[in-house]
Amino acid sequence: MKQLQKIVVLCAALVLAACAATRPPLPEVKIPPERISQNGYSLMPLNEKGWMVVGRNAYEFSLAKQGENPDETFAIQAILSKIGTFNTTEGFVRLIKEGQAKDTNPPRFKTGG
Repeated sequence: MKQLQKIVVLCAALVLAACAATRPPLPEVKIPPERISQNGYSLMPLNEKGWMVVGRNAYEFSLAKQGENPDETFAIQAILSKIGTFNTTEGFVRLIKEGQAKDTNPPRFKTGG
């Protein structure tokens, strides 16, 4: 009987260990937010609860927030990129829109701007 109890306790411990989170929780943006400085740019996060830092390196910064609907997520991503010069604003905007179209599925996502 003691052997059975040991097996049950061991199985319970294994199940609990398997269900444990494998990644530490994401850091939340402080309220009120503070300016975030990166190489070549800075940004001020929105003054709203729930924004999490989901990625950060020397050239990229990403924030995300769960929406009211379980299928809704808001994201902010800033990336430092070197691009050529433009003679017109329209040429610059066209480059950005083409990049967004390649990076996302336009019927599925709405991009702000």
